[in-house]
Amino acid sequence: MQKSSLKVEILFSFKGETHTPSVIIDFDKYLKKNQPVPEFFHLVARENNIGEYSYEYEVMEMGHFRYSDAQGVASEFCQPDNFDLDGFIDKWKEEYVLSLLSDIAKKYLDIDDLDENEEIKNALHQAHQLGYHSTK
Repeated sequence: MQKSSLKVEILFSFKGETHTPSVIIDFDKYLKKNQPVPEFFHLVARENNIGEYSYEYEVMEMGHFRYSDAQGVASEFCQPDNFDLDGFIDKWKEEYVLSLLSDIAKKYLDIDDLDENEEIKNALHQAHQLGYHSTK
């Protein structure tokens, strides 16, 4: 599975100057550990040393978000003024499970392309779903 990342910029004016602090978010870092993705605003502030209790932070809160340089699954959900985080996370999880199932099919069944073996793909997916739901 290809790495999923996104560049997030916030444009705002502070003390007569235009600022565009940014951060590149590596979604895999959070999602592979089943952790929530932090709010983009907080990641940009932290990465650019903008304190939570500063006036600059307050002004930045009113700024305009821009999204670019999306990689992997993130590219399907990225537009310059919008990023569908919920849609991305759902698709990322689906792709991640399929990549794990593909690894299992390769290791135990010597299948290189799980998409060419739809019945086995469905059986592995159903087994995964059963295991997932039985632990809840």
